[in-house]
Amino acid sequence: MRNKNIWAVILFGVVFMALFITACSNAPSADPPENQRLEYLPVYIAWDGAGGESWDYEVSVEGIIEESGPPPVSESIEGDDAIDIFVDDEMPGGRILWFIGVSPGDTTLTFTTKNEGGETVGTQTYAIRVYKDLKIALLNEESTDNR
Repeated sequence: MRNKNIWAVILFGVVFMALFITACSNAPSADPPENQRLEYLPVYIAWDGAGGESWDYEVSVEGIIEESGPPPVSESIEGDDAIDIFVDDEMPGGRILWFIGVSPGDTTLTFTTKNEGGETVGTQTYAIRVYKDLKIALLNEESTDNR
């Protein structure tokens, strides 16, 4: 009887550790190094507008990030002062949205794509942290595609 109890405790411990590891793997990662933090966060949204799909997004905490245009790219022309050129390369079958940090904090950005019948066909979720210098770090991302 005692051996059964020991094996039950060991089995319980193994199951507990497996669940703990799985839960930790879905948790947001630790702060990335400063050189991996961004001033502009690009997010690509795949959708078929011609096929009747639509998308929308929401943030869990308002006032942390906001949508912006693409980042300016400075180039020098024959020794003249730098000029700003906006790069907006759209990929087929979707769209790139750009976000900037507006105040320090954590938020979750969730995109939902629906078909013409209103059924959800895809979601993209991003855990985001904005630092005091307003640079953005992507801590975690998850997506589902039900097409």
